[in-house]
Amino acid sequence: KDKESGSPIGYFYLDLHPRQGKYGHAAIFHLVKRTASHGAVDCMLCNLPASTPDKPSLLRHQNVVTFFHEFGHIMHAICTEGIGNSTRLAKCPRDFVEAPSQMLENWVWQKQVLERLAKHYQTNESLPDKTLESMIRAKHVNVAFSSLRQIYLSRLDLEIHGPNPPTTVEEIQALVDRLCPHISL
Repeated sequence: KDKESGSPIGYFYLDLHPRQGKYGHAAIFHLVKRTASHGAVDCMLCNLPASTPDKPSLLRHQNVVTFFHEFGHIMHAICTEGIGNSTRLAKCPRDFVEAPSQMLENWVWQKQVLERLAKHYQTNESLPDKTLESMIRAKHVNVAFSSLRQIYLSRLDLEIHGPNPPTTVEEIQALVDRLCPHISL
C-alpha cells in the first residue's frame, strides 16, 4: 500500500505451472498500466514443476533462481513511480531493465538464504553445508564458455553483415569453419 493514500500500489497474478497451450517459458506481462486512479496489474508466468497428489511442487535451484528473477520484474513494475509506461520497465534505461531481477536472483546464491529456502519437503532438513558451498562455488562454472559463444556469434554476425559478406552457402560454411575453432570450443 501507498503510505500517503493507503491505496494498493498494484496487483500481480502468479501463473506458475505448465498447462496445455501456455506460453513456453518464464516472463511477466503488464495487464493494466498504472494510472492516477489505480495501480498497475501484472502477471508472472513460469512453468515450474507441478505438485502431484503425493508431493508438493518440488523446485530445483534453477527454478528458484527463475522465480526470483521474474519476481524482480514484478517488483520493478509495481513499485516504480510514474503513470503508464513513462518510467517503467520497457521505457526505463536499457542497462537498468534487468537490475531489480538480478538483485533478487542473487539472493538465492547467498548461503543464509539457501539455508532457509532449501529444505527437504518431508523432514524440513536443510541442505548440508558442503552441498550449499559446492552450489555457490559452481555458480560461475561455464560462464566463460557462454561468453565465448556470444563473441563467436557476434563476430559471425559482423562478418555476414559486413562490407564483404559471404554470398553462398559454401562461403557461409567456410566462415563458420574458420571462426568457430578460433573463438569457441
